[in-house]
Amino acid sequence: MADHFAREGFVVHLIDLRGFGFSGGSHGVANVEELHEDIKLLLQQAGKDLPLFLYGHSLGACLLASFLMRNKWLNVSGVILTSGMFGFAQDRKIDALKRFFIRIFGGYFEVWVFSFDGW
Repeated sequence: MADHFAREGFVVHLIDLRGFGFSGGSHGVANVEELHEDIKLLLQQAGKDLPLFLYGHSLGACLLASFLMRNKWLNVSGVILTSGMFGFAQDRKIDALKRFFIRIFGGYFEVWVFSFDGW
């Protein structure tokens, strides 16, 4: 997703949460407050002169949602959360077959899920 947005001219900042991806530390032992600190550090680096949109996927979506609930003062232009925990948007008319394929293959074909209107 970051490549797509960058090619479209957006300024993109990525986060590698402690204990995940290529960051140091033991995998999966950070608590929510520590992971929220990682998000806060990233947001401090983002430019203040542009609209701020936040995107979180899977665990990142859950962390971002809890971070935003605890930091209601944060001025953001928009939030995108993609996670099975949040389900499908209610205004999307997705039949049962498409829902089945998204649930099974969505992790492999995230771009298809992201631009699903054309299917």
